Amino acid sequence: MIDLTDLIKASHLFGNLSDRQLGDVAYRFTPLELAQDELLFSFGDVGETMYIVQSGQVEVFVIDDRQEKVTLNIFYPGTSFGELSLLDGRSRSASAIAVSPTKLLQLKRDDFLELMVRWPGLAQDIIHDVSSKLRFASENIQDLAISLEQLNQQLHERSRLKADFISLLTAENLAPLQQVDTAKNQLDTLLAIANVFNQYPDIEQREALKFAPLIEEVIQQLTPQIDAKSLRLHTILERSLIAYAHAPSIQTAIQNLLAYMVRHAHENSHIVVQSRADEHALYVEIWDTNGDVPLLEGDGLWQKFAHVDNPLQQDVRDLDLDLTMVKYIVVRHGGQVNVQRQPDQGGMLGFFIPIMPD
Repeated sequence: MIDLTDLIKASHLFGNLSDRQLGDVAYRFTPLELAQDELLFSFGDVGETMYIVQSGQVEVFVIDDRQEKVTLNIFYPGTSFGELSLLDGRSRSASAIAVSPTKLLQLKRDDFLELMVRWPGLAQDIIHDVSSKLRFASENIQDLAISLEQLNQQLHERSRLKADFISLLTAENLAPLQQVDTAKNQLDTLLAIANVFNQYPDIEQREALKFAPLIEEVIQQLTPQIDAKSLRLHTILERSLIAYAHAPSIQTAIQNLLAYMVRHAHENSHIVVQSRADEHALYVEIWDTNGDVPLLEGDGLWQKFAHVDNPLQQDVRDLDLDLTMVKYIVVRHGGQVNVQRQPDQGGMLGFFIPIMPD
């Protein structure tokens, strides 16, 4: 476990203190433990405490006008939050909740003010720390503005695609049957692209997402198709995995991949759905351990995926469309798709995305 004084010194707020001063500060911090999903404080509560995360994770969020939760930040071991309350003692501007069993160190405002009297330089340090966070927030707002501009350009591209398609639908082009088939294929592709823009205009809005319940919901939706082929499905899910993601689009990506595996699996096949993570990324992998899944190497697979909107509909299972939606979603999250094939051992479709957005 990290030494208490080392943890406090790692905070920007107390990094310039001497060992003797750190010992005095450490004496004034008190421990606090939170269970998973336990609320630390609510919007509007009187703010008189700062916190350092010793273990676990704390999510800071607000509720918007549509009564939906908007995640502002997630704090990991070694990070601190709530410093503004030490200066002004005003009400909280957001709520905070433990997303996993969490241990915190807390410092009350009265103790901090007493420390500032003894060490005036501490006030300058906290002002510098708060200023850095405000500068970081300003840069994020600038990045968001750039993302909105890029989305606007993509919407213009969608309009151009529609115009190109309409130009195909002329009497001259539709006369020969072969050209009708070509137009239909282009329509299928256009629908897949338009579906992405129409369904997820807010794909840049991320929240702290628990992946295990999301995957279990997808499996439940596909249970009729799984049972119809007598498939054996096994899950290996790390229930504590959390990543910043756009929930509706990521759920669609997982649903598309699992639906593809179910659709192409032989009866009585064994399918394994796994979620795992390393220090930087979260992985979702779907294996068919019986082999014979028509997987191609690399990105070639994404040109053979049969799916538009809803994989539960029997009338779309035989369409031959690309995986524009899946790859678009994963890439927009800063991740990559993954395809593996092992002779006589089966194949895997999956993807990974960063745990924290860039």
